[in-house]
Amino acid sequence: VTGVQTCALPIYHCGLNPSASILNFKVISISGFKKEDIILAVREAVDGGVRVINCSFAPQIAGPEFQEAFTYAFDRGVIVVGGMPNKDERIVAYPASYEKAISVTGLNKELNARGEYAYGDYINFAMPAKKINTTDIPNTNGNYTNPSGTSFSTPIVTAIVSRLLSNDQTMTREQVLEKLSQHTIQLPDGGSETGYGRIDAKSLALSYVDIDEKKISTVINNEEVILEFKIVKDKETNEVTRKVLEYMWIGTKKFPVHKEVSFE
Repeated sequence: VTGVQTCALPIYHCGLNPSASILNFKVISISGFKKEDIILAVREAVDGGVRVINCSFAPQIAGPEFQEAFTYAFDRGVIVVGGMPNKDERIVAYPASYEKAISVTGLNKELNARGEYAYGDYINFAMPAKKINTTDIPNTNGNYTNPSGTSFSTPIVTAIVSRLLSNDQTMTREQVLEKLSQHTIQLPDGGSETGYGRIDAKSLALSYVDIDEKKISTVINNEEVILEFKIVKDKETNEVTRKVLEYMWIGTKKFPVHKEVSFE
């Protein structure tokens, strides 16, 4: 789950917000989870100063103490992102079904909402849940894995929310929902039962920046070399935030680079 959100390993894998700070709590084991552990973790996370909590669990029966723990988070401005069950039915699960949470269901490999994952009027977003590339416990099969389920569609939304908060720490749940809803792709098979649909992360990112292209040409060993850059500028300040070398041409051959660089 953490690998979906923050992992930053060159070449192999990069999470959606590699600069985020993570406070990890283990509340699920092979035998399942205990609500007492979740309650304790939520309260400790809030007291630890977190701004957004990812909940990749979905008990269908909560209880007053469970609800009180999340109310404790809501009342202190913490945004809770909860995953729905891996069941193709209209179902209630917590904390996703709490009114003040952000609820996430899954999409299959064809990016369809129905067939494997929960649906309902209270869902906010549906995100890919099949074979999500993430990190794994080191083993003989390598350090990466491709698990499926809403446990992995949920942290996609959590990471996107954390990036919004990185730009503006004062954003509320309502403001986050409004911003995200402006950059979604409605799912024809889900309709209102998958909320706003799938978040278009590229569209969302481009709402904050302008991208210019720049080419630098030179001659090496009597052969023309062209470097193609993308210059990313903040829309509000017009300041350059990133410079990326996208491609290098040597004669008629094009080589992908995709590396952040620094130059005047």
